[in-house]
Order: sequence, then C-alpha cells, then structure tokens
Amino acid sequence: MKTLIRISDTIDALLRPFTALLLIGFVITMFTQVVLRNLFPAHILPWADGVSRYFFLWASFTGISLATKRRSQLTVDVIVNLLRGKARLIADWIMIVLTIIVAGLIVRWSIIAVRMSVPVVADTINMSQAWLYISIPIGMTILIFQTLVCALEDHFSEAAPEIEKEEID
Repeated sequence: MKTLIRISDTIDALLRPFTALLLIGFVITMFTQVVLRNLFPAHILPWADGVSRYFFLWASFTGISLATKRRSQLTVDVIVNLLRGKARLIADWIMIVLTIIVAGLIVRWSIIAVRMSVPVVADTINMSQAWLYISIPIGMTILIFQTLVCALEDHFSEAAPEIEKEEID
C-alpha cells in the first residue's frame, strides 16, 4: 500500500504544476484575445480560441485527479450523511465502484474518439485534434488510479486521514 500511495503522491506532484501552467496559459491566452478583440480588432490572434480550448480541456481532466487526491470533489451526499456504520461503508464503496465504472466507460469511449480524430486537423493551429481528445482517457485513467488508492487508504490504512467535510449553509 505504501508503494501505491507513493506513486499516487508522485503523480499528484507532477500534475499540480502542469495543471497550474495550463490554467495560467488559458487565462493569459483568453485575456489577450479579449483585449485584442475589443481594443485592436484588426490584430486578433486566430489561434487563441483553439489553444485555449486545448489548455482548458487538459486542465479539466488533469484537475479531476487532483481534486480526488484531496477528497475535494463536488458531491451531493445528503442521503449518505444520514447513514451510519456498515450502511455508510456500503454506500461509500458503491460510490467508489460507480466512479470507477463510469470513468472506465469514458476511457473506452474516448479512446475511440482519439482514434477517429487523429486525421482531423484542428482549425487555425494546424495540429491533430487527437492531442485535444487524448486528455480524456489520460485524465480518466489517472482518476481511476487515484480513486482506488484513496479508497484503499481511507478504508484500510492504519494512518487513514480524517476527512473533514465542509458544511454548506
């Protein structure tokens, strides 16, 4: 288990700056495009929309596993919070299994999309759209791994972290 946690931590440490750079690139590209479009309409960047789309999609799919690692995904847990003991444990595992199944299906379908998009060149940036769509199976595969590691750590580790859930008023 320690090896899995170490791998999980390494993936997280690599994805944090990568995702931050993608988000910074997205904000700078879009800000520049908005300024140019409004102040200097003759000097817009034809590639900015395409590049920002790549940045945003990659940041979204790498950010999913970052949120999972921190146990900070958006959840609707009104019913689960009412459960105690074994019922709560069963509900937790059902959610884990459903997350893995859905992410696995997304990986499967997105690989098909990647294969179909290889010959398609993205408009204005002269790059295969496969580079856009490959973020989906990569992000979902990392999500599956991080979900499994977090579940094992939370339920079977002696040093399982205390998870504090924020109350939304």
